[in-house]
Amino acid sequence: PAAQKMEVPNISSWKSVKRSSNCGLENSGSFSIAPDRTAKRTVRDKNPPRGLARRRHRINATLMAALLAVALSAAAGTPCRAAGEPIQWIADYCMLRMETDDEIAVSGCIEEQTKFKFRNACASNTHFKKAMCAQMLRNGTRTGTLDQCLKDPKLKGRTVAAGGVGA
Repeated sequence: PAAQKMEVPNISSWKSVKRSSNCGLENSGSFSIAPDRTAKRTVRDKNPPRGLARRRHRINATLMAALLAVALSAAAGTPCRAAGEPIQWIADYCMLRMETDDEIAVSGCIEEQTKFKFRNACASNTHFKKAMCAQMLRNGTRTGTLDQCLKDPKLKGRTVAAGGVGA
């Protein structure tokens, strides 16, 4: 933005205003300086900047509303790649990681993994499904790519498939 030219007021057009009280001083000649409101005002003073600032605000508000609408519609229309309860995905991830089906043996892992916070259940489930896919690809128990694994709706651990532990 170009530098704005600041207009210096004409001091000779300022009027002196006496204080209403002399604060205990006799014949006080103290003055406070206030601009003379009758002095000629510039066009800039009469019309504060509105156009560009107001247009930017409207554009920003409109863009934010549009982005929010797109995000909400996309989130509402997209089913989660990893349906189920987050605690079940955590249990299945820990069982895969520790290579056991013993819920007691993986309780420490489950406790550790529940400390992580996600914005919603789908984000949590997807995180643990991705971790399970990565583990299976490293172990060689699954072939393909990580993205193919994530898109596979059949990929679920025993806990998620059964709807809970011991179900």
